[in-house]
Amino acid sequence: MPNKIDLTGRIFGRLIVIKENGRQNGSICWDCICECGNETNVVSYSLLKGRTTSCGCYSIEKVKERNIVHNHSKKGKRTKTYICWKDIKRRCHNTKYKRYHDYGGRGIFMCRRWRNSFSNFLKDMGDIPKYLSIERIDNNGPYGKWNCTFATAKEQANNRRKQKRYIKDG
Repeated sequence: MPNKIDLTGRIFGRLIVIKENGRQNGSICWDCICECGNETNVVSYSLLKGRTTSCGCYSIEKVKERNIVHNHSKKGKRTKTYICWKDIKRRCHNTKYKRYHDYGGRGIFMCRRWRNSFSNFLKDMGDIPKYLSIERIDNNGPYGKWNCTFATAKEQANNRRKQKRYIKDG
């Protein structure tokens, strides 16, 4: 059996080892206190190999940071601008979307700058004004800064593709 290493007082990431606290599956467990104030119990192996470096608070912080960097996609409170961005991506790039054939299916796409970053979309277009929605200036062109503006429903109705009309004989 290998020599026992005393980890008391050592720091692993955000954790400070306080004292030994029994065994779990043959490994020594340690009571630790995290920088955030939470206490946790961690096995030696996880500490020594760098697998556990906080009580879990670090992971939670990272997830929050990824999801609400721009403050438009908080769960249950997505803004009109964020929803617009998500909808453009879906109709242009999701083949399972019911109206994909009207957008991505006919070659309409979202520029790479916007597709990969809501922040870039927001920087280029700003927040969508009340009573307006996004419109492509060239109806056959892509979604990108050079081809998009905000318009009223009436303005958009004047910028639709021509519909084929069939006249019934007789």
